[in-house]
Amino acid sequence: MSVVSMNSAIGSCITSCLALGTWAMSPQVSTMFQQPQEPVVQKVCAVKRVDGTASNAWNTLVPLHSSREDVERELGKPYIARGSLYIYKTREETVNVWYSAGCCELSKVERWNVPADTVIKMEVSPMRTVLVRDLHLDQEYVNIKEAHPENWIMYWDTERGVMVHAALNKGREEVMSITYEPTAKDKSLYCTKE
Repeated sequence: MSVVSMNSAIGSCITSCLALGTWAMSPQVSTMFQQPQEPVVQKVCAVKRVDGTASNAWNTLVPLHSSREDVERELGKPYIARGSLYIYKTREETVNVWYSAGCCELSKVERWNVPADTVIKMEVSPMRTVLVRDLHLDQEYVNIKEAHPENWIMYWDTERGVMVHAALNKGREEVMSITYEPTAKDKSLYCTKE
């Protein structure tokens, strides 16, 4: 469209455009007033499947590698769901699972480059008494005495992505929960805040 014909179209349309709104403009004129569109950025998520022999696997489920479908195939439907946290119950334990909201989207307080509904973290709490000594933890687990509550102890292996919370009860360390997180090798999937 030439500048002369564009000016003519604008001039003849101004009155009706003001009276009727911009929807009454001709297509040539209305495109001049449209807001520029944001470029569509397609996020590419990392998808890497592993088997249940990973160091941070619980049963066959592995953080950053298992999906909600994998979890529900093994544990059934969640007992409760709140935001990115889903709580499952079995006869033996309560399992808290945090899922990704999407590639580098904020999930809980973390961002991981994995598809939506990918397991970020699992916390397994036994319903029966399990002693820390029966877990046969090796020297790779750092023993940390927690300040509060004062009888709590944590064993943590950041390389493997496993953390054991225990409480000292009558001289025995009883497991309160075992948390399965991404391993040190998985840290490349961590998204920094943009």
